Amino acid sequence: MSDVSNPGDLFSQLISKVQAENADTSTVVGVVGGGAVSIELQGYERVVSVTIDPEALSDAATLEDLVAAAMNHALEQARAQQMARAGKILGGLNLGGLA
Repeated sequence: MSDVSNPGDLFSQLISKVQAENADTSTVVGVVGGGAVSIELQGYERVVSVTIDPEALSDAATLEDLVAAAMNHALEQARAQQMARAGKILGGLNLGGLA
C-alpha cells in the first residue's frame, strides 16, 4: 500500500489483502433442509465437503434444490465474512457503500 495518491490503486491493494487473508484460513458451512444438505467452503472458492442425509436421496428434484440452496448459503456466509474482514482492514474508511 505504498502509493496512496490513486484511490483506485489503494482500493485494489486493500481488496487483494482481504482476499489473501481469507484464501486459506476462512471456512464456512451452508446448511439447509434441517441439516439434510451441508456444503463446507474454504477460502470462498474451494468446496471442502458436501454432506447429504441419506433420506434426502429419495427425491432428486428436492435434493438438487437443497444442494443449490446450501451452496448459496455458504457463499452468502463467505461474502459476509469477507466484508467484515474488509471493514476491519479499511478501519472505518468511508468508500461510499463499496465495502
